[in-house]
Amino acid sequence: MKKNIKISIFLLTVLLINCKNEKVNTDPNVEKWKNLSINLIEATIKNDTVPETIVNTYSSLTHAIAIIKGWDNNESKKYLNKTYDIIDSLGYGLGYEWDAFQDGTVNSKYTNYTVTMADHVGFTFVAGYKAGIIPRRRLTHLLESINKIPYADNLINGKCLAYSDSKNDIIGCVHNVNIGVAYIFQEMKNIGLVSNELDGKIKDIIDREIDSYLIDKNSYLYWDKSPNLSDQNHLAYQAWCLIQLPNSRTKQIGISLINGISADKKKDISSLVGQLRILPYEDSDAEYLYSIVKKLLENQKTEYSPIGVYNINNPRILAQLSLWVAKYYEYLKNK
Repeated sequence: MKKNIKISIFLLTVLLINCKNEKVNTDPNVEKWKNLSINLIEATIKNDTVPETIVNTYSSLTHAIAIIKGWDNNESKKYLNKTYDIIDSLGYGLGYEWDAFQDGTVNSKYTNYTVTMADHVGFTFVAGYKAGIIPRRRLTHLLESINKIPYADNLINGKCLAYSDSKNDIIGCVHNVNIGVAYIFQEMKNIGLVSNELDGKIKDIIDREIDSYLIDKNSYLYWDKSPNLSDQNHLAYQAWCLIQLPNSRTKQIGISLINGISADKKKDISSLVGQLRILPYEDSDAEYLYSIVKKLLENQKTEYSPIGVYNINNPRILAQLSLWVAKYYEYLKNK
């Protein structure tokens, strides 16, 4: 009798688990975000008609495919290997010369950019490492490269790392770039790549960003040498980093920034990337953003306009859209 009861309980448990999984797999609200990400992934690959030199295209594409199909999927491995190839030949950058601050100084094509390492590659590599696919040596190399970035200034209110490893870019703090370093350092600690040796740097960066927050504007300057406030894409990235750090004040600032962005959405494709990134933290307008992305993919007219390289035919931007739509799908699936 007791044996039959145990078997019944086991079968009931299996049935409940299967029902739960079936609900996840057939929930139309979850599935439509998955399908949207798949469509974005396909559009990225279709528009990738020339050999890419910008590592974040393939890094973001790898991550998006891995969320949808798994890290051990042949397609995600294909684009991960492309990511490795670019890093091994060109580093963590653009693969072409660039005047980052439009001041007449030109960085070489081998320049390593801080945000590329901390966000575009770092975010993907940490996830892949957790999945058992990306080897430890890749993260060690990434960390060593970040640690070669000089400080951007000599101010005493905390520390700010420069925009890149080029001496041309030691010209003041770019705040979203700076907090991104604190985020990736904390992630490196969380996965056991380092212990406490980065705690001082993390604290110094956090001190700078708490001090630099413009309370009256609920924003940041994009760059200390300019009066312009940060655009929504980069501000959303900054908020996303702030909210994940183990610090109550950064979390407060991050939440405030996210609420501000959500309440006053800028209508351009650059801002759209940031708005999708923060959806897991504030998704009251998720349906609206879904419709915008879907219409853009279908070449329909929307309120969101292209701005510079941020257009729906650029594989780098499509890859970023793919990733953040996939991350929101993952969030919904795991709720």
